[in-house]
Amino acid sequence: MPKPNQPNYMKHVTLFAALAVSFGATAQITDGSFEAGIGAGTWNEASVNFGTPLCNAAACGTGGGAAVPRTGEIFAWFGGSGDASEMASVDQDANVPAGTTANLLVYVKMPASGDGTAGNYLKAFVDGTEVGMVTAGDSAAYADYTLWSVPIDAFANGSVHNFKLEGKENGSAVFNVL
Repeated sequence: MPKPNQPNYMKHVTLFAALAVSFGATAQITDGSFEAGIGAGTWNEASVNFGTPLCNAAACGTGGGAAVPRTGEIFAWFGGSGDASEMASVDQDANVPAGTTANLLVYVKMPASGDGTAGNYLKAFVDGTEVGMVTAGDSAAYADYTLWSVPIDAFANGSVHNFKLEGKENGSAVFNVL
């Protein structure tokens, strides 16, 4: 089901090209920019209303021009339904080399504030533990693509961990995260 074009409420989040965990060595994230494509199997994809949050312009439209990937053709679109039931996620397992400093890096763009509430969010999880969150209230800080750096030092232990991005739409206004 294509997502509606909602240019006045568009929020964007696109993953950095390596969904990067940075600390001198690169985590073993596969296809951090989603360019392997929708349903390629590199990411676990889930969306209550759309089946997957992964999109391209042909499948999902561009929200009046605001829904564009930061790089490439594929992007993750969380929200877009105007429905309180919409929750979507992408996740995958990756090894985090041992080190003292580790950060999950995600490019975020929110060109409009929507309803401005914390009920509309994008959360980052490692092994089911919430490690960061941006909400509609953070829109001013992400008016253009901005690097969101989430510290994950506690997981830099040379082990495989599950990395998940989850978006929730509260239904009070269309909330779009790309």
